[in-house]
Amino acid sequence: MTVQTKSVNTEMQLLGFIVGIPYYVFTKQIGRYTLLVVEGTKVKGYAEIRYSFYKATYDPRHRGKPSRVKIYLKDESVIAVIRSIQRFTSHFKN
Repeated sequence: MTVQTKSVNTEMQLLGFIVGIPYYVFTKQIGRYTLLVVEGTKVKGYAEIRYSFYKATYDPRHRGKPSRVKIYLKDESVIAVIRSIQRFTSHFKN
């Protein structure tokens, strides 16, 4: 039995994200001022990169800083983040 694996970059592109920094930063614009963001970091005690997934709303009056941030996942595996993104974006497709 062969298991096909895709890189994180490829998987995120298939979900509609733009690769900012390969394996570490991915963004997807879902509104005029709203982005979905996935950030990866090396966390002590874990062999792999851990990811955070959040929605950030940027108000032009705040000079590039987010006016609202909603965190969905923090320091999770890439598989958990991808599943969460799939559930989150499934609401947009209907």
